[in-house]
Parts: sequence; C-alpha cells; structure tokens
Amino acid sequence: MDYDPLPFTQGKIIAIAPDKSSMDFEVAAGYPENTLVERVQIYDPATSELRRGDANWKPEILALGGGRYRVEKGHHHFNPLSDTEQVGDILVTNNHFGPAGGPHAIELKNSKGVHLEDITLFASPCYGFFEYDCDGDRYIRCKVDRRDLSDDPVKRALPRMRSLNADAYHSKNAIKGPAIIGCKAHFQGDDCVNINGNYHYVSGSRGRLLRIAVTGEPKIKAGDPVEFLPNFGPRPADAVAVKMEPDPTPIREDEKAMISSLSLDSRISKALLTETVGFYTLTLDRDIALPDGSAVCCPLRIGNGFAVKDCDFGHNRSRGILIKASKGEVTGNRIVMSRMAAVLVSPSWQPASPSGSSHVAVELEKCEDVESNN
Repeated sequence: MDYDPLPFTQGKIIAIAPDKSSMDFEVAAGYPENTLVERVQIYDPATSELRRGDANWKPEILALGGGRYRVEKGHHHFNPLSDTEQVGDILVTNNHFGPAGGPHAIELKNSKGVHLEDITLFASPCYGFFEYDCDGDRYIRCKVDRRDLSDDPVKRALPRMRSLNADAYHSKNAIKGPAIIGCKAHFQGDDCVNINGNYHYVSGSRGRLLRIAVTGEPKIKAGDPVEFLPNFGPRPADAVAVKMEPDPTPIREDEKAMISSLSLDSRISKALLTETVGFYTLTLDRDIALPDGSAVCCPLRIGNGFAVKDCDFGHNRSRGILIKASKGEVTGNRIVMSRMAAVLVSPSWQPASPSGSSHVAVELEKCEDVESNN
C-alpha cells in the first residue's frame, strides 16, 4: 500500500539562521507542496538517518515562493549538542492534499480475531495499522518501511527519508491486545508499536464516589472491574463499577490548578484543561481513598494480553515499543536506532517524568506481568 500524492514532502535545507532558530528549504522535484503542515524531521543525506531529535517547531510554515519555504523554532535557545542540522540536510514534513480522507492506512474498529498477514505499507497520513475497541487481532509478517527510489512509481529527485507520518502499529482500548509477530517498522514518524487504553482522571474521591474527567467517551461501564493508578502511595486493589453518571458541574479553578501541577503528557493536560472535558460520577462497590490527580481505568479495555515477538524495529524519532498495558509478552525483537527508549512499559500518566523522556534501552513502571526478553 502506498499513497500518491504522498502525505509528506521533503527537500534540501538551503539556508540556516546563525543561531539555528530558522531555516529555509526547497522542495525536491517529485514531492508535493500543496499544504505543508509542521511535522518536521531532519535527515543526514550521507547516512539517510535522522540528523537530530525533536525541536520546538512553530506550526506555521512560511511560503517564500519558487518551491522554497521557511520553518522556525519557538522559544529557541541555541544548543550545539541538539541543534546539529546543516545546510544540505534533507527536511521532511507533512503535506495535506485534496479533500480529507481516512487518516490511517489500515483501520480496524470493534473487530475480533482479525488476521492480517504479509502486508507492506510505504506511507500513511498518520498511523499505519490502527485498531480500536478490538479483541485479539493478529499482525503476522507485516512491514512498514520507506519505498526504495528504484521501486518508486513516481520519479523523484531524492529518495524517501520517511515511511509513515506517525505510529506503525497502534492499538487502543483492546479487550485482548494485539499479537504483532515477525513484523517490521522502520523510518516512520513516531513509535513502532503503541499499545494503550484510556485512563480517566480523578479530581475527587469521597467514599464510594469518584469525580472523573473524561475526554471523549467513558470506557468504564456498570459491572466492569476498575483499576487504580494513584497519584502517590500504594495502588489499591481493584473495585467494581456500580454506575457511571454524567456530572453537570464544569471544571473548577482548583481542579485546573491540580492538573497544571502534575507532570502529565502535554496533550493529556491540554485536553483536560478545556471547557469541553466531560465530568462523571463513578460509583464503586466499596469505599476507596484515592488522592486527587490519580487515574482509573477498566483493565478489560487497555490491551492486556498483548504479544510483540520476533520483530525488526527502529530508525525512528521516538520509541521502539511503547506498552501502556499489562499481562503481555515482548520477546525476541531487534530494535536499532530508536532515538528514545527501545522498550518503554509505562503509562503516560505517571507523576514523575513524562513518558519517553529518558534515553534508555528498557524502562518498566507501574505495569504488571510483562515478560520481556529482547
């Protein structure tokens, strides 16, 4: 599977400000330049690998005319260790073309036991394989990689540096997590694997009642087990949900202050601070003492029971394997040149450092019964 036009564009950097706060690039022949969207990555043309990690790029990309554009960094302070880009490097960023379509190459919803085998993806506007609310799907010998210039049906002045724009294999809210066996993911714009489910923020606890902030639809139903991720202290044993009811009280100022004080993933924090977040009252089958700023989930819908085995991953800006579920297996995988953790088993909800901030091979935090041998 491939895209024409591509959902990204690329070109050579032709000028850089002395402090590297901005740079100009020229789109290479054969690449689209309709609506450029910031998802900037910079590659070394000699190695075809990422030259540098992420930067705080401004969302606007300024058209200079003649196929030339300028990108700028926000709140920039030059750092010679990270600002390593050079004139002649290849800049890649997203491209929107034509009417909006499905953002993911292959998408599964409410599916059970789907078996995908020997599928190769060369491009996607966002995720490659995306499943949500699924149960026990299997991905066997599937591949995500950039297409070789000699095999590209479109004549281009530069070989592709990127494959997909975001994650290669992404699973959300699975009853049983996916089995990803003998698969490949190289050069995509984000994680190779991301298995996760929705945790709901707790802004207050009183006996059997919890005040829950929900972005989107609540994933806890009456009769579900409820798992707790406390802001501090030991994790209480699971309880059972009796009912989940809408709470008409909008977000309060003290709740905003608490959210701002926590070391949450920035996207989670931003979503919780909007006036559109929904609040619910979750009634449990017993009293629970849970500190404000904690989180809850239904362990039946976070991808437990996953398997990631015998895969070939890497050459990406973020994680190799990111697991936010439990009771799974990560074995026999080869992970090369992922710029963040190779294997990270941790929610994005820990009150310590944000997920993926440490450059380590394997990091385990607040997850249970995960076997890893890579």
